[in-house]
This record gives sequence, structure tokens and C-alpha cells, in this order.
Amino acid sequence: LSGSCNAPQLISTCGTGLTRQGSRVTSGLAADESRGLLFVSHTDFVGNDNRIAVIHRPTSCTPFVVGQLPQCTGTATPFGAVRGLAIDSCRHTLYATDGVRLMRVGYTFNLAAMTIVWSTPQCCPLLSTNLDPFVGLALQPNPGVPAGHACNNGSCRPCPMEHTLLTGPVLGNPNLLLHLDGAQDNTWTWLGLGYGSCGNNGPVLPPLCGPVLLGGFSAATPPIVAGPYPVSGTGPCGGSATVVVNFPYDPAFCNSDWSSQFISLCPGNSSTSPFGTAMSNCLSWTVIGP
Repeated sequence: LSGSCNAPQLISTCGTGLTRQGSRVTSGLAADESRGLLFVSHTDFVGNDNRIAVIHRPTSCTPFVVGQLPQCTGTATPFGAVRGLAIDSCRHTLYATDGVRLMRVGYTFNLAAMTIVWSTPQCCPLLSTNLDPFVGLALQPNPGVPAGHACNNGSCRPCPMEHTLLTGPVLGNPNLLLHLDGAQDNTWTWLGLGYGSCGNNGPVLPPLCGPVLLGGFSAATPPIVAGPYPVSGTGPCGGSATVVVNFPYDPAFCNSDWSSQFISLCPGNSSTSPFGTAMSNCLSWTVIGP
């Protein structure tokens, strides 16, 4: 499809050759973009027979292999007809759902031999016991895990500075939005990025009001600091700021853990309190594949 701001226009199509065969139809699609792979479920909804076709998109639209989806062992009820697929390309894992339960199975792709090797699948407990099964499956980035609490000193108001992610930490995301809310307006803030998850405790560096919880923080591995950014809004604690990060498309960052924290500087309100500092919670997040 064309990538414009208007309604997308169809540019070209590419047939897979997976035609309807009685009650067997295509029922799910997922992409491993880092390896150029497309996974298509070709399912018989009468016999609950699931085949997975794998396409190497850079070389062909037709599958280089079509095989049975491995079955989970030790389950009382066999896995049903596939109604949705999703891929975690960083963990080389295919997820499938039959509408009431979830299966995950790892895979290894050999480009030279053009082969796929499946690992032993695992089935999760029932998602639903409704008569009407779910349809479709998607992998969402983790929104981040907060650690620590907001703090303030000096001339900074006791605002509940909260740091969140507005978009997902995905490889190649040019619009990763790190957001600060509930901050004192008309101040300046800096964003710290640490390689590794937030710590339970960290150094308190004067004149900061609290500990720096960024992962991997030490004199030898200082955090990345960006800013300052203006904090604007209405009301004493209605300030906000958003920092845009263009996260690189580099498979080396697959499954990497990061942390982020905002630090603000407040203007003084008297000769005895020339300035103050404020800090948000720390946020841990993990990068996934596209």
C-alpha cells in the first residue's frame, strides 16, 4: 500500500498459492520483519488441522515450507483451529490462538538451507470459556514497569511527577515517546536513559532530591542525558513534557532492557531558596522486534 497521509492506495499484490481447499482456508498472518519471514496458517476448520506456511518475502511470495503446527502435549483438549497468529521476532517465537487458548512455539530459520525447525510448543491456560471464540492475535509492547516515587526539594512544588511511555519500545520506532505528566509548570526538565532496568536504590547526587534509579548507573557507565526540555501546562502541577526518541533498527538491541527518569529544575522564589529540583519515578522497559 502507498504510505501517504491520505487513504492508502493498493500498489501491487502477491499470491501465496494457499487456495481454499474444502473447509481449509487461510486464517492467520504474522511477520518476522527482521528475517523477512511471513507465517500463514492454512487451517481445516472441520478437522481442526493446522498447517503453517512460511514465506521468505525477499525471494518469493509462495511458501518454501508448509508443515503441521506442532501440538502441545499433556493437555486434556487438543488445540483447535487457528484463528490468529503473532510473532515475537526478537525471541524467535510464534504465537497462535484457537480462540480460547494460546500456544507459543519457538523456531529456527536457516537461510542457506531454507528450513524452519520448530521447538516443543507450550500451551497456556484457557483465555475464555465463552461459546463465541476470540478472533485475531497481536503482540503489544510492554508499557513499562515503574519504580521509585516522585520527589522535590527547594523551590519545587510537591507535584506527583509521573513518567510513562506513550508509544511502544520497538526496534526501528522513530517515534518512541517518553512522557512526563503532573509536573510543575514553567520549569525545565532533563531525561536520563540507562542501559538496564531500574534499580531498587541508587546514588543521591546533591542537589537532587532523591536517588537516581537508572539501570547500569556508575561512574564508569554514566547514563545518557538529554535536554533541557520546557515543561508547560496549566495549574501548579499541570505541567507536561514529551521527548521523542528515534530508536535504531538494530537487532543487537533485541530484548534489551532500558530505564528512563526525568529530573527537573525549578526557579527560585526567594534568596533563601534560589532553586529546587524534582524527580519522576523511574520506568523500566524492554525492546521488542517489529
